[in-house]
Amino acid sequence: EIHFNDNDQLHNESGMSCSFADGWGIYTINGVAVDEQIVMRPETQTIAEIKEESNEEVKRIRIERRGWDSYLAEIGAELVHENRNDIEGTREYLFKADDDMMALMCICPSTGKEFILEVPPTTKTCQEAQLWLSNGMSARIISAS
Repeated sequence: EIHFNDNDQLHNESGMSCSFADGWGIYTINGVAVDEQIVMRPETQTIAEIKEESNEEVKRIRIERRGWDSYLAEIGAELVHENRNDIEGTREYLFKADDDMMALMCICPSTGKEFILEVPPTTKTCQEAQLWLSNGMSARIISAS
């Protein structure tokens, strides 16, 4: 059995996206390989499991499956700054968690995907977070204004 999304990517949010008669198969969300827990029991993921995830795309899927509101509430996140990035066309939100973790949340207008990326705890604005994430390259962009 095999399941795809509208973009022809392996995808199934309620079971294996590709399964064989012997019971072996794989779990994927929009073409990204994930483990069985993320698909079948996303509510059982711990904050530690999410924080320890090294693959940013899998981490985003983990958080989405658990729920952004739940995740942000559980890490004690507070909104520090928000910005509309006209160059990239994104909405950005900078959060600070109880453990001094700072994270930039960006929402892509074309895909609707939400990304959350950790930035240094000294970050004060979304622009500073973008500057750090781009290794200083975002400061070299000339705006149309």
